[in-house]
Amino acid sequence: MIKNFKIFENINQGEPEVGDYIIVYEQFEDELNSNIGELIKIFSKNTDDYKNSDYDVRYDYPYIVKFDNLSKKLQSDKGLWNTDFPSHTRIYSRKEIKYWSKDKEDLQKILDAQKFGLY
Repeated sequence: MIKNFKIFENINQGEPEVGDYIIVYEQFEDELNSNIGELIKIFSKNTDDYKNSDYDVRYDYPYIVKFDNLSKKLQSDKGLWNTDFPSHTRIYSRKEIKYWSKDKEDLQKILDAQKFGLY
């Protein structure tokens, strides 16, 4: 008899870090909610990136997430804030990051379970 399920034990450990895989929640954007992104940068008030920025939004939405398979509708023509980030990146607050893990397969299991209403 199975006593413990270890499938999701590596999800949401600590705080999200650069390199983690991410599932976000964005209201009215099912494409993003069912896609796994990679956290590529976290802005902090103590970094030069933030101090030299005209964008206070970087502190409220400091998580920069890159998605591989976004439709043209969700891609920005100029990328994020006209910077070096590619067009398939988006910004998020901590509240919008629903799940994170070092292992992409862990998050894929969550998406698969959600398709069938199991998670």
